[in-house]
Amino acid sequence: MPMPKKFAVAKRKAEREEKKQKLLTEKAEREAAEAAGIKLPKKPRANKFAYPTPDPLPPPEPLTVAQAMDATRSWNAANVIANKFSVGTLTTTIHSDRAQVFQKMNPLAEEKGSLYP
Repeated sequence: MPMPKKFAVAKRKAEREEKKQKLLTEKAEREAAEAAGIKLPKKPRANKFAYPTPDPLPPPEPLTVAQAMDATRSWNAANVIANKFSVGTLTTTIHSDRAQVFQKMNPLAEEKGSLYP
């Protein structure tokens, strides 16, 4: 059951009073320290528009055949990946590896074909 409105208003009022008292005591402490010659650093203001910069993601690790097949969602996707593995042009491998496999399997590709890996 929710709290009655008058009690909620009284609670918020009490919280505001506590906050005011806390600010007044902090201000009094700061003034006393300044009067004694001690300089206190000011609180840094938080910029509400500054977003935290996320850490960069690690580079993906190359997949093995079994891992790629296990990650598929359907039979068709598994067949597509299997076909890519059979040709050696899987998209998760490094380009230099794909190019080497493609050139081994198709030695005349540079002369006859217009498609490259």
